[in-house]
Amino acid sequence: MRLRYNEDLIVANVLFGCNFPVLVSLTQGVMDYRMLFVMEVMVVALCFIPHLIFDASAWHLAWHDVRNIIVVTLFVVYGWLYMLLWGASSTNAFDASTLATLGPVITLVASRIATHRRMRLPRIVGVVVALFGAGLLLFDQGERMWDVGSEVFGNALVLVAVVAIAINTVIIKPQLERLGTRTVLAWCSVFALPITLPLFWHYFRVEELAMFSPIDGGELAYALLLGTALPLLLLYRGAEKLSAVHTALYRYIQPTIAWSVAIVRHRVLPDKECIIAMALIALGVLFVVAEYNINIRSRT
Repeated sequence: MRLRYNEDLIVANVLFGCNFPVLVSLTQGVMDYRMLFVMEVMVVALCFIPHLIFDASAWHLAWHDVRNIIVVTLFVVYGWLYMLLWGASSTNAFDASTLATLGPVITLVASRIATHRRMRLPRIVGVVVALFGAGLLLFDQGERMWDVGSEVFGNALVLVAVVAIAINTVIIKPQLERLGTRTVLAWCSVFALPITLPLFWHYFRVEELAMFSPIDGGELAYALLLGTALPLLLLYRGAEKLSAVHTALYRYIQPTIAWSVAIVRHRVLPDKECIIAMALIALGVLFVVAEYNINIRSRT
């Protein structure tokens, strides 16, 4: 049965990986990232809110469940979705997907902090090495990191999104286990609608959609359904049943897929800074996971 949830995480990360080049294409050449953002929120709501109609037990929430779901909604909506799209409007698919591999480090550190457990030296070394790798992408152009609209600024926003979704899976795990994935996503959607309504009125334009080419329309459909709603469901379902380590480590599928799609579509290769950053982040994650595995064996 656990194999099914591992498969969920694999499919989720393949879909997320394919989504990076699509988001870059849409937000840099077709539509305002804020319009895409409100459309993602609407589509996710349409996919999951109906669950509340057909499952009466989904209304039985304790106060601490409501509190956690509201916090998680803010992380998902403005910490992950909004920052990822804003970053995609400035950066490239290679850098964005490379930064996504920091997920295991952030997830494992957040899990350690949440359980009030001390960090050991191997884990600290791993975190430092991985962050150094991310720093190559953030500081390779010096002060340009603070130029709104620059590629490095976009990388910084993507990093914020990676941190948000990693912390999110740690915070929401108790509710996922107790309430189920669909119930959590349904209530997240309910809380997401009012906090995004102002952006909906300002940035959603039906007339712009009518001007999309068939290719642009296909990419938009992918971003909304196969790039956001479905992988979010699969990610949370995997997080519900598996450990933070399982959930986080599958993130390494994303850059493999994203790099492949970007190379085929744009016929360009990642630069040396991106490759070095990827290697350093992978090395850092290796230290972190090795220390985690040692702890597991010592307890058994």
